[in-house]
Amino acid sequence: MNVINLTLDDSHAEALAQFCKRSFLDRVRIFSASEAEARQMVDAIHELRHALAEAGFAPR
Repeated sequence: MNVINLTLDDSHAEALAQFCKRSFLDRVRIFSASEAEARQMVDAIHELRHALAEAGFAPR
């Protein structure tokens, strides 16, 4: 496991939370070299979305 610290202002955190909310496998595939890599990307985005929600940035 890695711990990554990131400092964002509220507008950037909200924008990133929106991006995470809207990032699905079908949208990520075009950026990946394989289906497995696409799934890893989506899993990582899910973890980021969870961390943003814990910090108070959870768009509906």
